[in-house]
Amino acid sequence: MLKILYYLNELYFLRIFSNTIVYIRNMFPIIFGVSILKNIAPYIRQHIFTHLEHWEFIFINSIIVGFISGFYAYVIKKENIMNLSRLEWSQYIAIFFLSSITIFSSLTILQLEQVSVLQTTFILKAFSMLILVFFGIFLFEEKITMKDILGFLLIFLGCFLIKFKNYSG
Repeated sequence: MLKILYYLNELYFLRIFSNTIVYIRNMFPIIFGVSILKNIAPYIRQHIFTHLEHWEFIFINSIIVGFISGFYAYVIKKENIMNLSRLEWSQYIAIFFLSSITIFSSLTILQLEQVSVLQTTFILKAFSMLILVFFGIFLFEEKITMKDILGFLLIFLGCFLIKFKNYSG
């Protein structure tokens, strides 16, 4: 009886593992494409800023995102615009607050990218990963291991090396 349970447990694990592999295999082109686009976006923005100021770019970008989102929601998905009128005042204030954070953080990132696109991108990705881990530890009480500590140290070492690299050699 124990052998049967052991084999069933192994089969269950293999099924979960194979489902995960299939999921990753199916999602790989999407993840790869999005990663490529996210990594070249700062260089495209740098090209755009030869003719635009930061606030002009954010304004034009917001208009285009609004049109695309509206077209997708109301033309393709046939959503009802009445959902917007059902929000409470606190929800409107929260949306305004989140929009303000988005605008100010975008302006800050755009200012940082003027110095160095590569450094800014690496440091922002590293710190966002660290913040995510800290939220996991302190808010969700995840346990920290030696691998986690080693990962933190490697991330900080990488940020240090990127920040203080020698540009002449």
